[in-house]
Amino acid sequence: MSFARTRFATLIDKVNQPSWLGALGFLIIIVLLWLPFGWKTTDIGDGWINLSIVEQGTPINLGGGRPLVYLPWKLGSLITQDSFIGVRFVFAALFWGKAFVVYTLLRKMRLADASLAFLITIVFILHPADQSNFVMRALGRQTGTFFYFLSVLLMVLACQRSNPLYFIGMLIAEGMSALISEQGFVIIMLTPLLMLLCKEGSNRKKAGIAAAWLVVLALCIVNFIGGEKPYQSGLLEGGLKSDPLQFLGDVALSNLVAYRRIFFDGWIKAALALRDFQYRFLFIALVITLLVGCAAWLLNRSKDEERCEENSARYFTILILGSLVMVGASFFPYSLTIKRYSTFHVFYYGAAGAALIMGLIYAQMIRRIPRYKEATKAVLWGLTIFLAAFLGLEQQNALLVQSRGQQQVLLNIVEQAPALKPNVTIVLLADAGKSPFEGSAVFRNALNWTYQALPKQWQALQCAQTENRCEFVENGINGNIQGNKFFVPYENVIFFQYNTKKTALLAQFPKEYQQEGVTYNYHPYDLIAGYVPFPERPQHAFDLLPAPSRLSPQGWSSAGQTLNDRRVCDVSHSGQCSLLFYGDGNRAAFWQEIKASGDAGERLELLLWGKSQQPAAGTMPIAILTVFYNDGSAEEFAVPSQLSGDWTLNQVAVEVKKPYTHLLVSLSPNLQPGMVWLDDMSLVKDNTEEITAKNPSFEQ
Repeated sequence: MSFARTRFATLIDKVNQPSWLGALGFLIIIVLLWLPFGWKTTDIGDGWINLSIVEQGTPINLGGGRPLVYLPWKLGSLITQDSFIGVRFVFAALFWGKAFVVYTLLRKMRLADASLAFLITIVFILHPADQSNFVMRALGRQTGTFFYFLSVLLMVLACQRSNPLYFIGMLIAEGMSALISEQGFVIIMLTPLLMLLCKEGSNRKKAGIAAAWLVVLALCIVNFIGGEKPYQSGLLEGGLKSDPLQFLGDVALSNLVAYRRIFFDGWIKAALALRDFQYRFLFIALVITLLVGCAAWLLNRSKDEERCEENSARYFTILILGSLVMVGASFFPYSLTIKRYSTFHVFYYGAAGAALIMGLIYAQMIRRIPRYKEATKAVLWGLTIFLAAFLGLEQQNALLVQSRGQQQVLLNIVEQAPALKPNVTIVLLADAGKSPFEGSAVFRNALNWTYQALPKQWQALQCAQTENRCEFVENGINGNIQGNKFFVPYENVIFFQYNTKKTALLAQFPKEYQQEGVTYNYHPYDLIAGYVPFPERPQHAFDLLPAPSRLSPQGWSSAGQTLNDRRVCDVSHSGQCSLLFYGDGNRAAFWQEIKASGDAGERLELLLWGKSQQPAAGTMPIAILTVFYNDGSAEEFAVPSQLSGDWTLNQVAVEVKKPYTHLLVSLSPNLQPGMVWLDDMSLVKDNTEEITAKNPSFEQ
């Protein structure tokens, strides 16, 4: 047994290379964080806007303050054009990239050994103060964070080694980070001080690196100042105060609040999240914790790198102060704006400083309890990793629920209006405080992306009662999207009523907005350009799929139905709507059981109007009337027809032979070539009495 244990330990030592083991560990953890939620989860906010922009134009905005912010979105759209899968993949890859770069940086600077560096990095990427850590709208800033830490790593390597490629790569990575997000300007400016901790490299070499670093930053700041930045300007103007002392007080106080959030509030929230836990997330968080512990144990056995206890003790105070500065520098730009007290902000860079402080303090605590060193380490890090992983899973799940709610709204709209005419405005009505999208601009871009339309081809408004977003007047709606006011006449509007179960097209003007004595020019079906074929993108863009059953007329069951066999409201015999059979070779059928009973000898007549895209070559059945007798038998009667391009009445009359208990009407003109429309079905008994059927004209 002892020999086997020795052989196993020897094998572990041979394959235990810190770099690849850390990379593999991060990969497994990130897969576990993403896998339960799929890859088609959409963004819930600005991601709709960003993806629409890169699909229709260049990802580089030369005149903007953030000229490279759309690059990761463009990369995601190139991976998959008709879903968020590519964006999700890029997002996950950035998490892995950030983790590996920070892990390598800690080791190269000898601030932590491989085991401690791995644990610190896990806390960094999962830090619970990051309330929007997994929101895809932050893709640009996560990219900027990745390039920042990459540039810092290359700076350290440029100090330690003579290869000029490290220096060139450092400048490129720094420029990429600064041109993607201005949030890092302060921390980038302070970063050259980090070289004071590097033992390698002459002071002259370090001065040259610092000078080049600051020149690149200065150029990026000049570009930001001269570029278009309406969003940032609005945030800054909103944060300014008429009283300078009050402004400075708010800036100072908000920074103190940021420290409280990153060191206390986030962890308290993670602990409180355990009250409403889901077992699967509890299990996955436990698995992640065990895997992290296993990786840390393997890395602790590494013999190929210098141990860092001496360095950690020597630089403990400096590292703590430097990390605190890192947290403050990352939040400082926010503290100047109106968002200074918002709980939604991501700490990005600051999470690394907070994780490093936690790691250093834990290391000191563990060192002071040598007798229970391993147990103390397991408890401290195990609880920390478990809480961070669990909250990360909860955050992912909350975003998934909100994403699927938006997907359901978009699918419901497309199902009822597959193609729209130009200059249409979709108005989504919702109860106050229950709007599914974060503003009309997000709703509009989500709608245009789903329809694969040009940006702003159609307007979209999200209106809620008691909220000052839409003003209903006699002839139309006064809308306001991000300060841009416009007027939409009712004749160009399609109203949809939102609820959590289904978003329904309103055939009539909504009652809650009607004014007494006013006639509204509202005709939504006239604005629908067509119903078939069903648009391609909604069929595979989302976690949710369009349901053929939701396209069926109410009261009718179906089998073999595709997304093109459906109720349509652009062709009808009377009223507004009819039932379409697309004629693509699929055998679709719609049927309805009718509660009607009678005696032998009664005369039943089934009448049905129909027309076809192509004239029929001969007579063929388009419907079947089934009579169920009280002795358990049944008899079928086909409705013959020879359809053409004009509406024709088709019928079958039968005299029942025995008492019957109920009837079944089945519509299935599948032998007819091309598209077929059926409308205005009726059942008559003894030439006078009409038998009641549900939705016989397919108006609902």
